[in-house]
Amino acid sequence: MTELTMRRVARNVDVVVSRLRAAGWQWAYPETARQAPTDAGLQAITAVEERVGPLPAALRACLMHVSEVWLCGTLPGWEPPWFAFGDLETYPVTADPLVLPPAAWLAAALAEWDRNEWMETKRPWRFGFAPDEQHKAGISGGTHDILPPHATADPQLLGVEYRDGVTLVKYLRACLANGGFCRG
Repeated sequence: MTELTMRRVARNVDVVVSRLRAAGWQWAYPETARQAPTDAGLQAITAVEERVGPLPAALRACLMHVSEVWLCGTLPGWEPPWFAFGDLETYPVTADPLVLPPAAWLAAALAEWDRNEWMETKRPWRFGFAPDEQHKAGISGGTHDILPPHATADPQLLGVEYRDGVTLVKYLRACLANGGFCRG
């Protein structure tokens, strides 16, 4: 079921990206607006699961079928803008654009956690799944986190403003229902 859901998410994200491009969206990170999964990413999922155990089904399927998405940006002329390109006099809108990591990001985060002794005190491992609303607007902030491994199929996203207890699938549905922006 999660595989089918995430395939549908991938198709819907492609539609959103296409529509944003057609509207003249000014991408913060144009090279990663939507990146398809790679063989290296699939290998990274296997390596992480060998190290920490099975990932929640929705997270695994998201990494396998959707992969990397960065909808951060704004439309030219929007005041206030939705992303802080350079110095701004006005504070950007924190619309929470959809950002999803590639599987390699998960593997790199685990490797960093293993390397740094100071992170040992932060057990269990928290995967910084995506930047928070502030970071997505180009302002220093935190992350939306997932605690892998987890017994639930649909993991909770921690640190999502105004959405305590939201799960990954519910978050994706909310983002896609609002054209790629959870608080659009």
